[in-house]
Amino acid sequence: MFSDALNSYSRRQRCAVAASFSRELADYERQRDGVVIKEETLIKDGFGSQPKFRSLIAEWDGQAIGYALFFHFYSSCKGSGIFLEDLFVREAFRGRGIGRALLSKVARIARQEGSYSVRWEVQSGTSWWEWISSRRKS
Repeated sequence: MFSDALNSYSRRQRCAVAASFSRELADYERQRDGVVIKEETLIKDGFGSQPKFRSLIAEWDGQAIGYALFFHFYSSCKGSGIFLEDLFVREAFRGRGIGRALLSKVARIARQEGSYSVRWEVQSGTSWWEWISSRRKS
């Protein structure tokens, strides 16, 4: 069963999970050498006096299986928004609505905080992007 496990992980655990998923995402995108951040940097940047990002962890039967990492940006014309940097679900758990649930949670957070938008970029060729694109056409 899927759950949003945000509150059941300590700061260090969330950063360890985020670092692990970041490497898995880089492997999926064939960019493993691009991951140079250390867990200690994630702890400092995510949980210091001025956090630079937030994360959500998706869980299935007690196992971390996906995450979303996001942060605020600001437009001088429209105000604050949220940028979704990473959205990742382990391959064995894809197709179960977990990515959609994480994206929906980020959108709810944006709405609750008065953000004018949620932005993200998707690498072309990813199956999720192809699925979204096909849904738009039908």
